[in-house]
Parts: sequence; C-alpha cells; structure tokens
Amino acid sequence: MVYSSTTINFISAFLILILGWVLGTIFGNIIKKILKNLAFNKLIEKKINIHTNAERKASFLIKYGIFTLATITALQRIHIPLKIVLIILGIVGSLTLLLLLLAFKDTLPNLLGWFSLVKTQRIKIGETISINEIKGKLIEIDFIESKIETPSKEIISIPNAIMNKALKEHQ
Repeated sequence: MVYSSTTINFISAFLILILGWVLGTIFGNIIKKILKNLAFNKLIEKKINIHTNAERKASFLIKYGIFTLATITALQRIHIPLKIVLIILGIVGSLTLLLLLLAFKDTLPNLLGWFSLVKTQRIKIGETISINEIKGKLIEIDFIESKIETPSKEIISIPNAIMNKALKEHQ
C-alpha cells in the first residue's frame, strides 16, 4: 500500500507530538528529582527568605518548553510556516498576558504588601495591633491577606495592601 506524502507528513507530525510529550514528561521529572536531591527549594528559601516551589516550576518550564518545541516541529512537518506559528503564539501569548493582568489587578498590590510586611518585619505574628479601628492579635500573614483575632475571638481578614498602608501611616 502506498501512502501520499501528505499522509506521511501528518503521521510523522503526530509521532513528533507524542515523542515531545513523552520526552517532556521524562525530562521534567528528571529535573524535578535532581533539584529535589540538591535541596533547591531550601537553598532558595535560605538565600532570599521566601518559600517557593522552584523545583516544580523548573520542571514545568522544561516539560512545556519541550512540548512547545515538539508542537512547532510538528506544525512545520505539515508545512505550516514558522512565521505563522510565531504570529499565532504572539497573539495567544498577548491575550493570555492581558487576561492574567486583569485577573491579578487586585492581587498584585496585596502580594507586594505581603512582601513588604515580611521583609521589613514591622509586625510579627502574635503582636497586638490596631488597623483601621480593628484591634487584635496578628495570627497569620498570607500572600494576599493577614488575619487578626479580636478580643472577642473573631477572626478578621485584612488585605495586605491595606495593612501595609495603615502600618506606614502609623510610623
């Protein structure tokens, strides 16, 4: 049985995608294990005093980087020019970035507030504080909000941006 060159190109593109998926998964897992054996997360936490899961993030980047290269190669195999692929990637990337910025417009100031609270150490867990007519003991500082326990045992969440601003005004 004789196959046309178009059929062969589509089959080889499909095989390239499968190979990219397999290799991406394998190399992603290998990188994750290597970084875990090197205690990479603890090293970063010790150096910059921020808890992160860099091992998983590096694994994710390797994995999806290989997937992306395999996809571009497969699309070229079925004669879709690289210029068109890059234009499509640019449009999709721009739209994704715009959506992420819109989704995080309220989150970013709170993350920056958290960073400021943690780095400057103006307040510590367990201290009694007064923020915007709320008085109580600080029991938690998360990425987005801080929690205060009032004398009546109520737990009140305050966005870090507001907490940081109030603390700067009182100093």
